[in-house]
Amino acid sequence: MATCCTQRKARPCWTLAMMRLFGGFPREFWEHYQAHYPIPPEVEAALPRYQLYYLLLHLHLFGSGYLPAIARTLG
Repeated sequence: MATCCTQRKARPCWTLAMMRLFGGFPREFWEHYQAHYPIPPEVEAALPRYQLYYLLLHLHLFGSGYLPAIARTLG
């Protein structure tokens, strides 16, 4: 199974995870992004696992305010 993290020319899953989690990018940005770099369904499905790392890090650094987001990600 190929994911964005195993394909040499594709964007990293970690970057997409962070962009989706904290980016607040407008809809137009994602339309243009998808037009140039289509995100395969298996990558979409994997993004919550990559977001979990950032959420756990923020929980450790900044406290329990991140618990609801972690619960949604794990849910």
